[in-house]
Amino acid sequence: MDAQELTKLGRRVIGSGQLEALRGRLLLSRSAVAELIGVSPESLARWESGEQNMRDSSALLVGGWWYEAQKELEKNPDISRLYPVSYVISWWGVSYQTVMNWCRDGHLRHEHLGVLGYFVYDTEVKT
Repeated sequence: MDAQELTKLGRRVIGSGQLEALRGRLLLSRSAVAELIGVSPESLARWESGEQNMRDSSALLVGGWWYEAQKELEKNPDISRLYPVSYVISWWGVSYQTVMNWCRDGHLRHEHLGVLGYFVYDTEVKT
């Protein structure tokens, strides 16, 4: 997919609500997704609400991230068994570094899903 197609894709997934729906499905906050994409949470909020148009460079970032995210989801179809690290951090009240240390040391079963970040298996997260 070339840059022009990715730019159009970025605008489409924002305008159609697809990005917002994916955030909900993955239990990722707007801030977490914005960080993964490389944009500010405030900008993402304004784009999703229609308050502000996206620059081409921003639409390209969103489109590129979306394209790669979809490839990760195709490789990991059972995403419903995974919680994002950001969810674990807020649920347990610990730091990102603590959770990542637990993952690295083998105390938490996890997956790295590329541009989607790190996820912990539901069997590890006692809700």
